[in-house]
Amino acid sequence: MKMNVHKRKQAGLAVAAAFVLSAFMPTLSVAADVVAGDLLKFSDGPGTTGGGEFFVDNLSNGSGIDFITFCIEKNESVNMVNTFKVGAVSTGAVNGGVGGPNPDPISFATAWLYKEFRAGTLASYAHTDTKANSLQKAIWYLEEEYTTTQAVAYAALDAQAQTWVNDASTNGTSLYGVGVINLQTLGGGDAQDQLTMIPEPETYAMLLAGLGLMGFVARRRQRKLVAA
Repeated sequence: MKMNVHKRKQAGLAVAAAFVLSAFMPTLSVAADVVAGDLLKFSDGPGTTGGGEFFVDNLSNGSGIDFITFCIEKNESVNMVNTFKVGAVSTGAVNGGVGGPNPDPISFATAWLYKEFRAGTLASYAHTDTKANSLQKAIWYLEEEYTTTQAVAYAALDAQAQTWVNDASTNGTSLYGVGVINLQTLGGGDAQDQLTMIPEPETYAMLLAGLGLMGFVARRRQRKLVAA
């Protein structure tokens, strides 16, 4: 009978450990798209604005197309022929863009839009030229990449772009793990910075807390077994 009690306790602790592990498992899948020094090639996706969807092949992992991005600057360029390198991964565009500081931090609204796009939950989005154009224009507007006033730039946006700007301005409250690829040519010159996903600091804190709790559960179980 005593053994059965211990077995039930062990089972309960195992369930607790499994619960803790499952609670933190989503964090294990969070990884940066790129890191400094990675080599990238781009191919053109939907969009006819000089921006739109770019398909990114991270040559450093050899897995083909890894993710889709959008540019955040209008006065720098990227092409579909050359190989580029990641100079850094940060939260702002460097040496480019229309006005603003250097580096120029991305807005929470832009981060929200890209987070929703990457999650496949951006309302009304489809991988078409029309939708990609609207999303690119919304991002450029939020990053103040137009040379006109914001009021004039907003009025020139299509209805879909305006809707996304409004939604992003309302809902964007953090960076959501969105960052900026400070893209460079192989010679070290600046290229068109792109959006990317990076792990948030909270991810590591949660993972460490989860592992610590699992260790505590395991030690407690071991002490109880020895005492029995």
